[in-house]
Amino acid sequence: MIKETVATHDHLDILVNNAGVTRDNLLMRMSEDDWNTVLNINLKAAFIAIKAAARTMMKQRNGRIINI
Repeated sequence: MIKETVATHDHLDILVNNAGVTRDNLLMRMSEDDWNTVLNINLKAAFIAIKAAARTMMKQRNGRIINI
């Protein structure tokens, strides 16, 4: 996604991470699969996006990353 954005627009100014899920349940009743889904979307996806965007922004010497 980052490469496509830069290819189309020649630069990347901002990344806003705003994805998140919850599995409303007591911890004792939550399955490991549900917990993994929460972690993968709320943490891992942001990590992957930040890592990709940061490389481009560092090369540009400009850019902002916002995590909500």
